[in-house]
Parts: sequence; structure tokens; C-alpha cells
Amino acid sequence: MMSLKVELLNESLGEQARAEPKLKPVLTIEEFFEGNVEEGISIGCNLIPSIPLLTFRRMLEGIRGRLDVHALWLSVAEFGQGPEWPFVDEVLVLTSAGRSDLEKWFLELRPTEIVAINNAQVPPRCCNHGFTATTWFSAFWD
Repeated sequence: MMSLKVELLNESLGEQARAEPKLKPVLTIEEFFEGNVEEGISIGCNLIPSIPLLTFRRMLEGIRGRLDVHALWLSVAEFGQGPEWPFVDEVLVLTSAGRSDLEKWFLELRPTEIVAINNAQVPPRCCNHGFTATTWFSAFWD
């Protein structure tokens, strides 16, 4: 049976996907982690050894809380697959820091790669920021 939280997430994600079909929908840290008990399945599923959800959340909150980070969103690769929690394979970060800094921040989470991306690759929900001299980065797991 699908939980109410999963139903609400799927509804929100579906609305985003219909509005911008070429972009993956996104969630906040709170939206993704609150109620999520799918250890090793919903994020970082290819990591061996796996990283606990609490560690993922703690690390991402720490990154988002930095003074040089202006936004952090979790990009959802799969959702609406029955009762399963949405699956995240990418984190989007808007920052004035450089890639080498992000590599240090994400070290414990072991992403496959961290790359700079352009604004066209970022969903509108993420882009209501007026920051200059900042870059969007994608940390993703293959």
C-alpha cells in the first residue's frame, strides 16, 4: 500500500515533470528525507558499502548550510513506481565555490562525478535566486 507521503511526492513530481518534460523534477532535503526509510535504495544505491540515509541527509544539510552555497536540490530520476520512494541520482548545488571545493564537500558521499551545468539544465523550481557570480553544479551517482 502506498503511503500518503509517497502519493503527495509523486503528485508534486508529476506536476513538475509535466510542466518541464525535458528536466528531472526536484525535491528539497526535507521533502526527500522526511519519512524515507528505504536505506540503500532511494539514493546512492550503487555505493558499496552503502551510505545510511541519515549520513546522506546530514552531509547534504551541511553543504546547504555553507555561506557560499545558495541552493541545494535533489534531482529525482524515478518516481511513481508504485509504493516505492522516489529515486534520486543527482544533487544540484548553486554556489560561488569551485568544483574542487565541492569535491571535498561530497567526498564522503562518493558521487561518480561533479560537473558544472548551465541554467537551462536546472528546473524552474530551483531558479528563483538572484545571485550573481555563482555556478550550478551537479553531483551525480551512476
